[in-house]
Amino acid sequence: MALDLQEYKKLYLETSQELLTKIQQGVADLRENPQNMDILSEVHRAAHSLKSQSLVMGYTQLGLAGRILEALFLNIKETKITLSDELMEIVEQSLTAMSASLTDIRQGHGEHNLSSYISNIENNTEIKLLA
Repeated sequence: MALDLQEYKKLYLETSQELLTKIQQGVADLRENPQNMDILSEVHRAAHSLKSQSLVMGYTQLGLAGRILEALFLNIKETKITLSDELMEIVEQSLTAMSASLTDIRQGHGEHNLSSYISNIENNTEIKLLA
């Protein structure tokens, strides 16, 4: 029995966009209430799911970007990192790039190279993706 990878890809694109939107909304909500543990838990969980789904589907750049966001939100929850305005801006830029990558995948193009966004988060925190 052959697997229909197009069906999996369609499902991935739907759910990954929902997860990305959830993260974007959570980040916007964190601007108003940066210590809200419920919001932090929600964005952490969404980043974890986005990472996992992306890696399973072979979208490594989106998976790594999801991984760095997952680690970031976990560190914020554990009060190891403070979500400054500068870091918030970096996260928002990363999310915009991730959204553009999903759009291009949906349109039949490849995913974007997100390494500069991942590095920017690493350089502004003590999180090292491959450490």
